[in-house]
Amino acid sequence: MTRRIQLSFPEMNVSCQAALLHDRAPRTCAAVWNSLPVEGKTVHGRWSGPEIFICAEEFEDLEQENGIHKAVPGDICYWMCPGGKYASVPERAVEVLLVYDTGAALCGPEGLPTFANLFAQVEGDWEPFRLAARATRTVGARVLRIDALA
Repeated sequence: MTRRIQLSFPEMNVSCQAALLHDRAPRTCAAVWNSLPVEGKTVHGRWSGPEIFICAEEFEDLEQENGIHKAVPGDICYWMCPGGKYASVPERAVEVLLVYDTGAALCGPEGLPTFANLFAQVEGDWEPFRLAARATRTVGARVLRIDALA
């Protein structure tokens, strides 16, 4: 049975669902599932292109699993950077990111190429949610909530 999560912008009343990729990222899927629900203010990716993320420092440190650099619309990933590795990241950082359009190449601190654990992909019609995600670039941060679905 495939587990699913729901991503929502509560103030806009839009959401989408995504299937966890247990077969390709079992450790990441288990860690994320066990940490839900989570919510935070979105940040629009600075160097990666069409990407939003929330900080999720409460998530555990995970090794790379099913790592991707080039992402496609609907990819949901876990990214972690240990503190002190880069001048711009003095403390540990963990993010859950969503790619909402084509042309994403994941970049981390200081614009350097990075890899993230692809653990879920959006399913079905998610156009209203995708447009809300895209709008964070010009409108600003919104609260993003991620819940486990039964």
